[in-house]
Amino acid sequence: MLTPDQQLAMVAQAARAPSAHNIQPARWHFAGDRILLLEDPARWLSVGDPTGRDNQIALGMAWEGMALALSTIGISLSPPETEALPYPPPAAGLRVAASGQLRPGTSADPLAAAPDQRRAWRGTF
Repeated sequence: MLTPDQQLAMVAQAARAPSAHNIQPARWHFAGDRILLLEDPARWLSVGDPTGRDNQIALGMAWEGMALALSTIGISLSPPETEALPYPPPAAGLRVAASGQLRPGTSADPLAAAPDQRRAWRGTF
């Protein structure tokens, strides 16, 4: 449904979603009209987030960021079909956190411009 260039642009926008500790655990897989949100357990900070709550919130924000980005090109994202993610992760490697359907024929979400206005300090302190 999306070209590789569109996929990269959507992932770049979704990556601007905030996450606790700035860990950005979300990874994406596009499969036709389906999308998978994968969690990278290597990004999980067990000391600061022993129950995985911060990771779960970050994944939800990434899903919302993807929905906002897709809306700018006329595609809606269905509500996520989520998977239970135990912590600590039982094995290394990416694991599916959610999946959903891409559907053409929507208008841009009014909040879609907000991520471009977000600013964060990326330099050293």
